[in-house]
Amino acid sequence: MAQVKTGVSLDAELFTAAEQLAQELHLTRSGLYARALHELIERERSQELLKGLNAEYSDQLDPEDEALLRGVRRTMRRVADPWE
Repeated sequence: MAQVKTGVSLDAELFTAAEQLAQELHLTRSGLYARALHELIERERSQELLKGLNAEYSDQLDPEDEALLRGVRRTMRRVADPWE
């Protein structure tokens, strides 16, 4: 995969917190930012998928489908934000 260099302006407190986290996780600064962006993108995609599922199944559901949808929602929340 090709890599691209970029410059990012951050608040000083956010930069310091990111530096500390990178050290704790034994990541480079670039590795931390790449991981954070990847996780944010995946979380947003999961949320969009969940919204689509909710819209598709928002009509009258039978009890079995409601139970299945609750399980999917729980799973999507865990996948979308593993730190919660």
